[in-house]
Amino acid sequence: MNPKFGLSLKNRLSNIKLLPLVAGTLSLALSTAIVPVVFAQSNTPPAPTQSRQNWLNLTQEQQEQMQQIKQAKQEQIDNILTAEQRSLVEAARENGEHPRRVFQSLNLTDEQQAQMEEVRQTAKEQMDAILTAEQRQQLEQRRQSRPQGMRTPQ
Repeated sequence: MNPKFGLSLKNRLSNIKLLPLVAGTLSLALSTAIVPVVFAQSNTPPAPTQSRQNWLNLTQEQQEQMQQIKQAKQEQIDNILTAEQRSLVEAARENGEHPRRVFQSLNLTDEQQAQMEEVRQTAKEQMDAILTAEQRQQLEQRRQSRPQGMRTPQ
């Protein structure tokens, strides 16, 4: 066997063995450059889907009325809370905590709980009044289909 041929073949095999290593290194380098950009772009929450945002097919006017009711309800609830409780709620909102967990940790007085329940009930009645008969029926069906722990008291 020609010694030059053997060396040449050996070099070729070395190069072939290095090819996956080079390709892997290149792909790793590209992914570390691309991934932060992708995550930076994905920090904005995705647009709500039809099934979540407007599953009742609310008109634009109904959506605006619902938003006004929700805002008024929130303002009324904030007025029921003490300054310390409001600051805890605001901090929790900024941290993305679930509202029910936050309110459970506030040690509300019986009077505050009663006032808040009245505000919620009034808002629920106002929202139901905005809906058509068909939308109310859809809403009631969804309320009934929720797991027991997620149902709001009537």
